[in-house]
Amino acid sequence: MEFLNLSWPQWAIAAFSYLILVRTLRYRRRDKVTRRYPTRESMATMTLEDAYHIQADLGELEFPFFYNKGLFFGFFKTYGIPTISDLLIKTGQLSKPENASKRTADTGAVLSETKSHPLSERRVHGLARMNYMHGLYRKSGKILNDDMIYTIGLLVTEPIKWLERFDWRTLTDAEMCALGVYWKDTGAAMDISFEKLKPYLEGKPNDGLSWTQAILAWSEDYERATMVPAQSNKKLGKHSIDILLTGSPPWLHGVVTHLISAVMETRLRNALMIDEPPQYYFSLVAGFCAIRSWALRNLSPPRPEWMRLRFVTTDEEPDPETGKYHMLQWDDYPWYVKPTFWNRWGPGALLTRLTGGVVPGDPAYLPGGYLAAELGPDSLRGKGEVEMEKMRAEIREQTRRRLAAGGCPMPFH
Repeated sequence: MEFLNLSWPQWAIAAFSYLILVRTLRYRRRDKVTRRYPTRESMATMTLEDAYHIQADLGELEFPFFYNKGLFFGFFKTYGIPTISDLLIKTGQLSKPENASKRTADTGAVLSETKSHPLSERRVHGLARMNYMHGLYRKSGKILNDDMIYTIGLLVTEPIKWLERFDWRTLTDAEMCALGVYWKDTGAAMDISFEKLKPYLEGKPNDGLSWTQAILAWSEDYERATMVPAQSNKKLGKHSIDILLTGSPPWLHGVVTHLISAVMETRLRNALMIDEPPQYYFSLVAGFCAIRSWALRNLSPPRPEWMRLRFVTTDEEPDPETGKYHMLQWDDYPWYVKPTFWNRWGPGALLTRLTGGVVPGDPAYLPGGYLAAELGPDSLRGKGEVEMEKMRAEIREQTRRRLAAGGCPMPFH
């Protein structure tokens, strides 16, 4: 252990060298993307394949915590729009605590399926299931196209905002371009009309960055006009916070509730009719995030490939034992999580048990897994196969046409 006998200058040189190494490695993925797409002209050539890998790295390697919290709170923000919250209350999917956690898990599962590789059959099946469930309400006019634009826009805008507010760096133009390319294509597969974005795209380059900037601006205007207080918002907000409190002991519920309120934007907090927390909670969140950001930027090497954060099993073929896919992460109830020894008795599981949480294995939470066609309300379980097969064929044809054109995304204007 000769290194313990180093002189203080040697220690200083070693520490300085470590800091330089960490800073260099920390920005390596960012710089690789920037070198590949250094200009707006080059961004206009970004393919869906490249966009997929860039956005996957952002959520699974670069910012595994706050990027995905931004996605979660993106769905949380939809509860602040009365036209959305009122419909969800009427369907009963979120108005009852016993339904709310499953709906949240189903949303996470189907979103993870749609975020599979663009050429994956799992993405095709996930998109078809999502389109089928939404289609039941879109045909009757209960889901407005504007609400669809807003919802998919949140999958773009919220991670950007959360990283800017809380994480160790912001996204580059090339990374925001990738989000635009990927989610614009997903929206097209969901048959969402983006006509409302045209005024925001006038005079802008025809690339994914312009689309991302357009949907950021449109979403801000839409929120300003529609995110207002309503009893339906309040009811859904309460149920969602109750789910978030599942993994914490009762004596901490007040503190956790204030922390959740502190990370919300003022407009959302007002729309959900949630009390503003004491001022020191804002300072606590800001201080913690500032320390965390500094430590990650200067002291922590980047997450290696073998530690890539996955939310669902990624094999194209399902589990040979159950014929289904499994969730790999859970925050409240372990829906669709395989009851392995590690999941039931590992360090995280033991902590969950100590705080009164639920570990995988309870049949009520379907530990056998899921198939995309089964996700959603129990009333739709096993339904829609004929319609979804037609949708799958259409999605495959879209992919075929895109590949025939060199893999480029469809125009953004």
